[in-house]
Amino acid sequence: MDCTIHDIDTARYIAGSEIVEVSTTATANDKGFAEFDDVDTVLVSVKFANGAIGQIENSRFAAYGHDTQAEVFGSLGKVHCGPNLADTVVLATGDGLQMDTYLAHIDRYEYTFALEMEAFVERVHEGAATPEERAADGLDGTAAVAVARAMKDSLDAGRPVAVEGF
Repeated sequence: MDCTIHDIDTARYIAGSEIVEVSTTATANDKGFAEFDDVDTVLVSVKFANGAIGQIENSRFAAYGHDTQAEVFGSLGKVHCGPNLADTVVLATGDGLQMDTYLAHIDRYEYTFALEMEAFVERVHEGAATPEERAADGLDGTAAVAVARAMKDSLDAGRPVAVEGF
């Protein structure tokens, strides 16, 4: 609930669809987490309502520093954004590779939070966002919690679990 919840938000946003089923495998390498029926490393397979599938990997520990990545691939190519030596985003298609740089994670947060605050103020003054530019709302929070609960239920049951409750 406290860590992978952010990856749920990201996965729903990237897929443009709700997560309808999850299958969770996890472990507590640090036994301190096991004492509280918690885990520190998790792999979740997800199915989306639009037919897409995905995986969420998460660990509370990365000896080399903060590690946030996203990759999407399909029949037309893939895009990868993640912490690598050049802080690059890579787009691979039948036409070849395109690369660009992005801000390192610490620098990204200040910039992102400023944009979020600007967008919030605009929405308050102008009203709701257009369908093409929908702002996060209570449904997003409710959906993320429902998915997180299903992830825990899947881990406990040792099988895939449907997402319910939102």
